[in-house]
Amino acid sequence: MSESERGSALPFIMLFVVFAAMLVGAELRLAQVFIEREEAQNAADAVALAAVMSDSATAKQVADANHVSIEALTISDGRATVRVRAGAGRASAIAAQSRSSRPPALRSVLVTASAVLHAPVRVLEEGVDWIETDDPTSKQLVGRSDLTGLCASGPHRWVVCR
Repeated sequence: MSESERGSALPFIMLFVVFAAMLVGAELRLAQVFIEREEAQNAADAVALAAVMSDSATAKQVADANHVSIEALTISDGRATVRVRAGAGRASAIAAQSRSSRPPALRSVLVTASAVLHAPVRVLEEGVDWIETDDPTSKQLVGRSDLTGLCASGPHRWVVCR
């Protein structure tokens, strides 16, 4: 190896390291975009459900709880259409009201409870003003009646708080 060739590989190695670092950075940003989009979609679904099951005020509360802003919300004929933004993620969702015989007060607290728990409330059985839930859901609801509007009336039975 001659004196003039000594260290000639160093610039190529440095260039490779810089290129690899840029590639890793781009992959991390792409993953973040996908995560934000998924979170926005989950929030859009929850907001649309809240809007169709209750009203736009409840939909706004669900959006705030999920850290998204509502860009558009339309509620008409038992159908809600929503578009939300969470960081760089945007999503839209449509929810239609079922022909449920569930009273509006019970529907409303179930939507609120779902937003508080960040998951649907699993209802095993229900009456006019009460629901019965499974054990994991009951454990999550305990001590949250001020947030959910559901008060315990038994180990797994909940009523709309008065």
